[in-house]
Amino acid sequence: MPFVNIVGQSYQLDEKNLSSQRTINWHEEIYADEDDNTKSKTALKPTPGGRLDQVMSSITTDVCRGLYVSSSGPAPTFEGRLYGVWGTKVYRFDMALNPFYIGDVSATMQPVGMVDNGLDFVVVDGSKMYSYPLKEIDGLGTLAEVAMPTGGGLTPQTIIPTHVAFFKQRLIVNNRNANTWYFSKLGLTEFDCINNLDFYSAEQKSDNIIALQTLSGSLWIYGPKSFEIWREGPSDINPFAYVGGSSSQIGIFAAQSVATLDNTIFWFGASDVGHGMVYAGTGTTCTRVSSMGIEDQLAKLTSPSQGVGWAYAQSGNLFYILSFPADNRTFVYDHSIGKWHERLARNPNTGDWLVYPYVYGVFMNNRTYCGTLSGSALVYLDGNKATEWDDSPILRQRTMGVLNDSMLAMSLEQFSIDGLVGNTELLEGQGSNPVVMVELSKDGGYTFGNRRDLSIGRQGNYRKLVRIRSMGRARELVIRISISDPVMYSIYQARLDYKLCGRS
Repeated sequence: MPFVNIVGQSYQLDEKNLSSQRTINWHEEIYADEDDNTKSKTALKPTPGGRLDQVMSSITTDVCRGLYVSSSGPAPTFEGRLYGVWGTKVYRFDMALNPFYIGDVSATMQPVGMVDNGLDFVVVDGSKMYSYPLKEIDGLGTLAEVAMPTGGGLTPQTIIPTHVAFFKQRLIVNNRNANTWYFSKLGLTEFDCINNLDFYSAEQKSDNIIALQTLSGSLWIYGPKSFEIWREGPSDINPFAYVGGSSSQIGIFAAQSVATLDNTIFWFGASDVGHGMVYAGTGTTCTRVSSMGIEDQLAKLTSPSQGVGWAYAQSGNLFYILSFPADNRTFVYDHSIGKWHERLARNPNTGDWLVYPYVYGVFMNNRTYCGTLSGSALVYLDGNKATEWDDSPILRQRTMGVLNDSMLAMSLEQFSIDGLVGNTELLEGQGSNPVVMVELSKDGGYTFGNRRDLSIGRQGNYRKLVRIRSMGRARELVIRISISDPVMYSIYQARLDYKLCGRS
């Protein structure tokens, strides 16, 4: 040392004295250009806050079940519209984000699937499919139920769609608890409900189809223990064809975890031998993108099948967000740099971590709009806001890796943090003299001592030094830095000055 690696990703192992690293509500940025004269090649940047756009219901349990931006809308501009489901109610928004109620879906409260075919918006709720014309004037029209074909078997029943996709001018739906998928008539929302022959079954494995997604001219079909890829077929009679060699013994464990980003598809996977890895697919293959540290945490989840995934881009970063509401965990993969961090909220009464409040992000009007996992709200991410959508504080926390030198005790003289100081916008109240909270662990990250609060400078104090002295001795030191004041605080680097002690 003396410079220590304060910037890093979440990589917490069961053996904390091997790796205790956690990065919560910060994300890593890398400035790797060799001609760049920046002081540091990496930095911890604060994740965005949330800003309330509107409350959708006075019933707080009517949480968001999905958001979607259509490919087109009504005349004269034909611009796409935002659609959303809160509780049982489906809304379409005009370009000024005024909501218009267009109908109801079932009260299962499960996430819905939404897509459009250029003419109609469709939504499936795990029970039925509904459609709504894209060109309808704002404020007019209602959802109409779409007749579904009948599935095969000893007692044929109307299929029950849980997922929907649009591929090669046709709507594609699965059938709950079956390994078949059905396609609509060309360019229409109508299905063959007379002959019931417009369907395919999974080619390579017989597990049920529980998720669908399109990517770069391909249709990805997921089962619990496999996936396979289909493309355009040779004729209208046989409109789709399995891509030979594309199947894999890797399936999907959380059906709602699928999301696409930058011509890549992400999901929380499973196979015959277990689950607990995150995969990214391109072309006809997939690769594991979760690290051992993330997988150690995924293995501890009690309800991993309830994972929900979505993705968005911000300032050159490409984020895949994977939330597990029942376990109050959210893991975020930055596809642009291949690193993981966490995003969490905080219970103000107990201090417990809570799941990241935002879900189902979509991009419209140059903003990323989201639903919330609690409350009935439409919000958008704001990179200049340092609090959540309900103005609750965001606790940002970085737990560094284990610091040791030759397994000898270190006499700790001074620890200094180099970051963005003197940039608070507040002149009075909380945040006018913001502080970072520093805690030390001398047993490799298992327990932490008393907290020390260090000012990062009032407005305009750009020369503020952030440091602590006289920290005692340690052989395996872990430093945890936190901030909850409403400021957008970035961290660049850190320095630890110490002297080695003799063997003891």
